[in-house]
Amino acid sequence: HTIPKRNSPIRSRKKPKKATKVAKEPKKKKNVAVPKVKNFPKKPLTPYLLFSQEQRSKHKYRKKQVTKTVQIISKEWLALPSEEKEVYEREYQENTKRYREKLDVLMNTVPTSQIDEDDNDEVDEEEEE
Repeated sequence: HTIPKRNSPIRSRKKPKKATKVAKEPKKKKNVAVPKVKNFPKKPLTPYLLFSQEQRSKHKYRKKQVTKTVQIISKEWLALPSEEKEVYEREYQENTKRYREKLDVLMNTVPTSQIDEDDNDEVDEEEEE
């Protein structure tokens, strides 16, 4: 008997593949890119984030790991009396008011075709609350 050569059809026969393919779902259409408006106002920070930003700037947290810092700050926030939390709440309310004023000005000056729809949805959700 002779051994078939490497590339001969006898040696390179492959077993037929089983027909186990699942029907593919139709591809989703990609969102059309909408040009973003320059200087679109950012949402205001929540009271907790205002507090944590202030605490992080203090030097006692600078050399600790981020996770440890966040844990310490969250414990301090939970232990904070409600009177002190109200300070951050008032600041948040003022920032929210300024944000909405800027947004109203922007909505009245910029054509709606240039405003990102996602940003509008976020504003509508805030107004419903």
